[in-house]
Amino acid sequence: GPQRAPRRSQSAAACPFDLLNLVCFTLRGYLQALHRGNKRLHFILNRVLQLAWDCCELDLHRREALAEVDRQARTMEPWMWYVVLPQLISRVHNADMRAVFTRLIMAVLVAYPNQAGWQIVQLLKSSDKEHQKLGKDMLLEVSRKHNDVHQIMVVYYQVCVDLNAL
Repeated sequence: GPQRAPRRSQSAAACPFDLLNLVCFTLRGYLQALHRGNKRLHFILNRVLQLAWDCCELDLHRREALAEVDRQARTMEPWMWYVVLPQLISRVHNADMRAVFTRLIMAVLVAYPNQAGWQIVQLLKSSDKEHQKLGKDMLLEVSRKHNDVHQIMVVYYQVCVDLNAL
């Protein structure tokens, strides 16, 4: 009879497809779809962030996944990322995600300081010193080039200090 090809094990250890390409193509597909329409923007970006988070947590092609998000994000407008700013802020503490997410947060802050500023204050007022430092570093970098953002953030920070004193 005809020769049969040996059957591959379908266990978790032997993946029947190229997982690296699957991750990168999925991220790229989701983010490129936003250029053709943004009706499901919130859904898509939450999916992208969850996939990136999972890759980092599972140490599953994290470098390539984040590089793909970074590459695609460079062609996207800051308002798109504003929609998921709370998720970016909550995950910016992850060492792997920090560089990409910091850049996205700063782009949103520069574009929409009045709206995003209130969310950035949560980093500045965090009880965790490392979170405070991260917020201050972001704000310092943005303020060097955008004095208007600095002025807005000074006011927002003071309002929060005053509210906390009540």
